[in-house]
Amino acid sequence: MASVGSKEKKSRARVLLDFALGEKRVSLGGLSFSEFDVFLEEVLKIVDLREIRGFVPLRDLLTIKPEAVIGRTRIHTLDIEQLGAASELRFSAYEFEKNPPDLDSHVLRISRGWNFHDIVYKRYESEEETQDRETAQSWGNSSYHASGKGTFLVVCRPPNHTGAEQNLAIIDFFYRKVPHKPKHVVHKVHATFLPIGKFRHYFGQSYPKMAWEIISELRTACSRTAADLRSQATAMERDETNLKRITESTTS
Repeated sequence: MASVGSKEKKSRARVLLDFALGEKRVSLGGLSFSEFDVFLEEVLKIVDLREIRGFVPLRDLLTIKPEAVIGRTRIHTLDIEQLGAASELRFSAYEFEKNPPDLDSHVLRISRGWNFHDIVYKRYESEEETQDRETAQSWGNSSYHASGKGTFLVVCRPPNHTGAEQNLAIIDFFYRKVPHKPKHVVHKVHATFLPIGKFRHYFGQSYPKMAWEIISELRTACSRTAADLRSQATAMERDETNLKRITESTTS
């Protein structure tokens, strides 16, 4: 049975959500920790994941397409020009009580871009290495981006009626450079379930920004889905109109 205190916090969070839905401003960073947790949970419950378009197999998100030139400027040797999955790719799922994802599970990325970190730069001649980009840049074109780790946040498509608040996952992927090619490959992927109660701890001081980003990305996904459905409805109405005309102008 829920305590009076927890009921009050949930009630206040619900009031704040109604406040936000009324186009008033709510500072996510200004909420108490318990209020933030309930607020984020209530927001994510709004989204019906069964109807959202844009889910793709997880392995499809491990790709950066080759692009040799960006605005007439060649990519620096320290940047990733092309990223793809290695032929042998190790995958592990952590802290999922049931229905753990795999590389073919359909997910929707809800963080903007990739967060690259733990990057190792090396020097061709000596294989000297550093994690400091400025040092690597001082080596000129003899330096290269050898390996690193990338992270992004997804919501997994549920096999049941659970909402987004129960299907968040952190994806960590580990990559390395392919010798003699302007290409990197992902050789290991970790998927870790992220419950709402651990959201603040995982993102640290940036948790309000990440929560806003998630809400914004889900809004974009809903908008895209609504546009697709409207387009389909228009096409269906056109077909229905044509079939109506045909049935009215023909006999058996």
